[in-house]
Amino acid sequence: MSTTYTLRVSDNASITPYSDKANLPSAILQNLIEEGTDFPHPLVFKIANESDPFNYTYIGVKEFTSESDEIMLPRFVSDKLHNPTTVVVEMRRDIPKATSLRLKPLLFYPINNWKHFLESRLSHYTVVNKGDVLTIEDGGLKYQLQAEQINDSDAVNVASIIDTDVVLDMVPLNDSVAEQQLEFHRNYYDQFGSVVELKSGEEVVIHGLSSFMDPKFVPRLYSIDITQWNSHSLVVELVTENPARLINVDFVVGTSKLLTLDNFAYSSLAEDDTLVKQIENGLGTRKAINIDLRDDLIVNKLNRSKSLLDEGESEGDVDADERFLYVIPFTWQGKEDVLLRISDKKEHETVEADTGDLKKCPKCFKLIPKDNFTLHEARCRKHKSEPVDSQLLKFKHKQLYEKQYQCSCSQTFATFFDMVNHKARCPNTMIECRFCHLIVPQETATYEDTYQGLTHHENVCGNKTQECYKCGKVIRRKDLVKHMKLHELDKVEYNHAVTFNKCANVNCINSQSESANELQLCDLCFGPLYISQNDPTNIKLQSRIERKYMLQLSKGCGQCWCNNEFCKTGNPKLSHNTMKDNLQLMQVAFASIHKPLLPINNKNGAGEGENGSAADNMFWFCVNESVSKKKLWFDMLKEEGEYANDDIILQALKVNNDESSVRQWLKSNAISGGSQ
Repeated sequence: MSTTYTLRVSDNASITPYSDKANLPSAILQNLIEEGTDFPHPLVFKIANESDPFNYTYIGVKEFTSESDEIMLPRFVSDKLHNPTTVVVEMRRDIPKATSLRLKPLLFYPINNWKHFLESRLSHYTVVNKGDVLTIEDGGLKYQLQAEQINDSDAVNVASIIDTDVVLDMVPLNDSVAEQQLEFHRNYYDQFGSVVELKSGEEVVIHGLSSFMDPKFVPRLYSIDITQWNSHSLVVELVTENPARLINVDFVVGTSKLLTLDNFAYSSLAEDDTLVKQIENGLGTRKAINIDLRDDLIVNKLNRSKSLLDEGESEGDVDADERFLYVIPFTWQGKEDVLLRISDKKEHETVEADTGDLKKCPKCFKLIPKDNFTLHEARCRKHKSEPVDSQLLKFKHKQLYEKQYQCSCSQTFATFFDMVNHKARCPNTMIECRFCHLIVPQETATYEDTYQGLTHHENVCGNKTQECYKCGKVIRRKDLVKHMKLHELDKVEYNHAVTFNKCANVNCINSQSESANELQLCDLCFGPLYISQNDPTNIKLQSRIERKYMLQLSKGCGQCWCNNEFCKTGNPKLSHNTMKDNLQLMQVAFASIHKPLLPINNKNGAGEGENGSAADNMFWFCVNESVSKKKLWFDMLKEEGEYANDDIILQALKVNNDESSVRQWLKSNAISGGSQ
């Protein structure tokens, strides 16, 4: 039985008020060490008010640094024990780990991802008691959550939440709060719900593109798969029917689907000066940017995507953020109908070039016969373009270059573009973690984070461990890709080492008999041919083979699964064969037996091994249903062509008894034909 300790409660302002971790005297730690028993993890103590023993709860340990016979309690624990002056403490070893938690927020809180929010902030608590109201402080706000159920059981009253994977279930307080939460989630995820993929040379007409200043503005997200791009340049263009209206439209391009109008990599926002000059000169124009796919930012994305594919992920499984660039078009005032076009530099230049006897007008973009081009150009230039909106230009210039901006991290910037540059490294910028797949702040990067190509959150998250599903070894998440490549090398080595001596029966996929009969047949196929009598001339062996073939050719095996071409059941074409036809087929079959030398082959002038060795023997014997099914699977897998090594397919069929298991085994142990 554990030792109990009576301690005097001491107040200390350094203790986090909303926590269950107390400071205990070092003497308790010393006594536990002297007892020589293994410590549970985490250390959990039962604590009771000495004046009311039935008033108790459970606490964790922050430090063993308090004075002798004193305990420093957080306010959360003191309130539960009704502010005791003396408490009785006892270490407990029977506290289970939490596997699931059902929590009920006592108010509506604008949290879009409770799992991430609680993952870092519940670390102030060691255990959760059923019915407790957990209070969490963050950014000057308090969040209160009631523990409704633990481990999906009403019988569990307390559980540890340290170093355990917990399934979280958030329950709304009432229908009104549920509606608020649902509306909040709908608004938050609307921008990620519909992403339209654009391919090279593709155009999309956007009707009613709205202003980002509209309170109901929902970004329209378009994606571009850069892994399928064959050029070094990517041109993104916006075109309006009236070129003067291009001042009112812009777009931003980013590397993440969490792209926002103040956090992007490329944009058309700085193109207005060039655009105005083109419009004033009567030139037809468009708003465009040219993205160099050789930029470090793009190259790093492509390298991450390639590393995931090298690990063995299928193209569809690779995280989309590693394959795509994202585009959000928008207006400044009102709505516009625009054309969004994606092309490469070569295609763009081809459009501008002359085509045979035609020449493209730089104002209206029409192809005009060269003989009439001078006249057309003169007439076309007479039609003055509508002047650009100077008030809108001034407004945009003021917003982008003359207005101060404050980031959510409280830093102030002289221009909008200064803030955008800061957003790339701002600790509050949201990312989707490649390890936990939660949308979280990236946090302040260290030199180590930058060197490893990770955000700080990803580096910390990547240091968490998980078991390798193949070998069971505990691996850091961020090292898992390298670890799996070691398994790929082991797989290659295993594939090269596998040799499968297949049975000489064409219809069989079993391995040859361990007793190594001269015919190179497996036990199943050789069994009917075996005799214990001495047969130095192989006449008795020949007789048994002859009898087996004759029965197959004349009567058939009678089994519905048979696919043997030398069997009347498996090959209906043999139904009309005469005895002479069957004897001719038997001669073909015997000619395929090279070792041992049979009397019939010797009579026909074929010496032993003259035209081949025992490895070249071929038989056409009927097999049972199980072997017949596996032979069909073998033919199907071979025809698919994914695995070029027949031996590895045969090995998979040997150790598995159904198609799904065979395919799973091959996926785990075989290398594809292109990788060998």
